Amino acid sequence: MSGADLATLYQSLVLEHNRHPRHAEPVVQPTHHALGANPLCGDRLELWLVMQNGRIEAIGYTIEASALTRAMTSMMAEQVDGRAVTEARTVAEHMLASCRPQGRLDPAAVGPLADWQGVLAYPNRIKSLTLPWATLLAALEGRGQATTET
Repeated sequence: MSGADLATLYQSLVLEHNRHPRHAEPVVQPTHHALGANPLCGDRLELWLVMQNGRIEAIGYTIEASALTRAMTSMMAEQVDGRAVTEARTVAEHMLASCRPQGRLDPAAVGPLADWQGVLAYPNRIKSLTLPWATLLAALEGRGQATTET
């Protein structure tokens, strides 16, 4: 992805999701919860889920993080809200496995999240992309905490 393409990504995705974050509030009576942290940049994410009948019925979060992390968290919430837990887990695992230098975000597996492909060329930004997904998996698995350092 060229510098111009990355600038377009930032303008179209990052700025939009920062101005109008999706699901950026706690949910009432959550069934699952996790705290996520990226100690290197100080990002902190608190995530709540309501799961019923094998589906994510509601998702919400509060976040103190970079614009990149906030945008990915907003898109993650959009992507998994209303989905089967197994589908959400599959997308999260794909994102965590693929978000690495020279990784590939498969559009068939992650849909519009594949637009983040160009960010993978910048290793210092990858943890910003993975924090929401690591936190989601921690909540789904009942671990309560996630970090980008493990």
